[in-house]
Order: sequence, then C-alpha cells, then structure tokens
Amino acid sequence: MEFWGVAVKGRQSFHVKIGERGFVNLSRASLGSEAQEPVIVYLTVKKKKQLLATLNPMLLPEEELNLTFVQDFEISHNLRNGSVFFFGSKNKHTPKKEEGSNVEKARVAAYFNKE
Repeated sequence: MEFWGVAVKGRQSFHVKIGERGFVNLSRASLGSEAQEPVIVYLTVKKKKQLLATLNPMLLPEEELNLTFVQDFEISHNLRNGSVFFFGSKNKHTPKKEEGSNVEKARVAAYFNKE
C-alpha cells in the first residue's frame, strides 16, 4: 500500500485509474487557503455524478472520508479559483472480502452499480 494524493485545480476534474486488481482508498478531501465560500465536491463513477461532500472554509474546510474504489472514478468540484486536495492510499491488490464489509462502502457500491 502506498500514499496517494492529488490537488484538483478549479474548473478541472481528475480521473483516477485503478488498474487491474487494485484499489484506491479515498480518506480525506481538504480545501486550499484560496476558498472563500462553500465548495461542492463531486464523484463520478460509471458516468453517474454524485455529491460527495460540501466543504466550507469557515466551518468545515476538510472532510474525512472512508471510501474504497475498485474501478476508475473521477473527482471534481465547483471552486473556480484554487484547489481541493484529496488524500488516501493506493494498493495493487484487491481488498479481502472482510475488508469490504463497511456499511457506507456497501451503500456507495450499490448506488454506482445500479444498471
């Protein structure tokens, strides 16, 4: 397992490629110091865009997440100038079944796997 992090600049998105048999754990989203108003963070999986978090520079400048992805995804936000920072870990091997028992992970997976 290795540390993973990315800064997504304003008006841009970032596509995360998982790779075969790998996974990414997204553990934190954090605002840069440039943000002056609330920022909405989005997650897109299988062409379905979902609100992930709302970050507020005065009240909640960062959000702790615990999401594990085994397929490619895209992260974006509505901040015009500045960046939102995402942190987590990346692994080259699929998580064991017992590691995927978290209820929140199951809800996210169920939502994005609906056909």
